[in-house]
Amino acid sequence: MTRHDPRVDSQSRTPNARSTGATHDARSNTTAALMHLSDMDDFEIADGEPDIRGWDIKSMDGRTIGEVDDLLVDTELMKVRYVEMKLHDDLVHDDAHKHAVLPIGTARLDDNEDEVIVNFHADDLRGFPPYTRGELTREHETSLLDRLTNPSDRTSKSKHNDSGDFYGQPHFDDNHAFEGRRAKHGRAGNDDARYLTRSEEELAIGKRQVKAGTVGVEKHVETERVRKAVPVTHEEVTVERRPVSGDQSLNAKTQIKDDEIVIPVMQEEVIADKRTVAKEEIVIKKHAVQGEEIVEADLRKERVDVKRDGRS
Repeated sequence: MTRHDPRVDSQSRTPNARSTGATHDARSNTTAALMHLSDMDDFEIADGEPDIRGWDIKSMDGRTIGEVDDLLVDTELMKVRYVEMKLHDDLVHDDAHKHAVLPIGTARLDDNEDEVIVNFHADDLRGFPPYTRGELTREHETSLLDRLTNPSDRTSKSKHNDSGDFYGQPHFDDNHAFEGRRAKHGRAGNDDARYLTRSEEELAIGKRQVKAGTVGVEKHVETERVRKAVPVTHEEVTVERRPVSGDQSLNAKTQIKDDEIVIPVMQEEVIADKRTVAKEEIVIKKHAVQGEEIVEADLRKERVDVKRDGRS
């Protein structure tokens, strides 16, 4: 990054941009402003250096979490301090927090793929303090560093916060971000040194939920013929004839005529009705079963062999 100003050494300074809030100057306890690079009309990308704005940002687990929206630069020391990220929608809680900032030292450039690789997982973003674009406070910066710092490295946290050298921490060392590129293209200012990067592949293992199948529980109606004996009672009529003798046979009231007696005869009738009753409750649950799978892969690594010729 160079500035259209002859008083500025373009080889020893890096760019700066739009004011975002008060931060401590690295050389004193006074405050200095961070600015967005896109707002600095008097700066341009130096020859041979990539403009990473618009590059994809990938996490350690290989997920693309967003893209570089801008860079935040310390206007006093002309150093890039933060990468401002525009996050993908699936990582955004609400429209007001579509951006996040990341210290430059926690990123690495891969200019072969035009990507920025960060040293945390995509799900870790959910624990980042909320960031409103254009509003970056020291409280937010400290909270972000606490999130990015390993617990074993936090013993010196208060010392960095109180010493006035806030940006002297490794998280803000841009050499880490650009070291791969500088090794690849050679480092300016040291004509006697040559640099060779040794690389090797590492196995990055992640997990995701996939559909393994379905379990269906259904009920259907069956018809069963039921036969049941039910005891019933009915009335029967018996006719008994008895001879009349003596005085009863001479009863003056006895007449010869047609006559009839009707006696009702009753019986029980079976009434069959049907009703629906609950007989059983079916409880359907699912639970996780921990298993294990073996992952195998062939990883390549580069080895360095030194060959000497003559007295070299």
